[in-house]
Amino acid sequence: MKKIISGLVMSVLFAGSVFAMDLSVGLKGILGADNSDVKGTCIGGGFDINVDIKNGFGFQIESNIVPAVITKENEGLTFTDNMIVNIPAMAWYNARFSWFGLGAGAGLSCTISENHPENVSNTKLGLAAGLKAKAFVTDNIAIVAGVTGNLDCLPNLKKTSKENSSTYKFVATDFSRNAIFGSIGVEYRFSF
Repeated sequence: MKKIISGLVMSVLFAGSVFAMDLSVGLKGILGADNSDVKGTCIGGGFDINVDIKNGFGFQIESNIVPAVITKENEGLTFTDNMIVNIPAMAWYNARFSWFGLGAGAGLSCTISENHPENVSNTKLGLAAGLKAKAFVTDNIAIVAGVTGNLDCLPNLKKTSKENSSTYKFVATDFSRNAIFGSIGVEYRFSF
């Protein structure tokens, strides 16, 4: 996981040395839901990297890290371990109007989960879409609220083992990692 994140950050920094662009980095808290086996409200956090390459067009890479799911029971709130890491990579458009900004995009996402059926990969690819609203406190600092959705619709890699051989094949998705996350956080914009 660390290698993936390091590679993404290095790609963004390399792109920054090639193009004149704006790079925004944000930290956020998230609250949401998915349709995995563990039911309840997902709670976690993450960070976003947004690159505005030209005239508002660019890309955004997010990380939505959910370590637990909250449920309300008679005894009170129950936190159930349910580690999910969702990484959407989206083509993105940023629009800014004085102190207010909007952004939207769509692309692919990678979801890594510790709770998955036996012989099914813990990593799934899907489609992602997002929407962000920003209120700029200064020219470079903004309060950001947004929503990101993940549609688990692509085939999964399944492993079947027999004696001393293993067979891998793609099977239709079970839609078990659909998710929607709302977020609020802060963002800092660097101009190159």
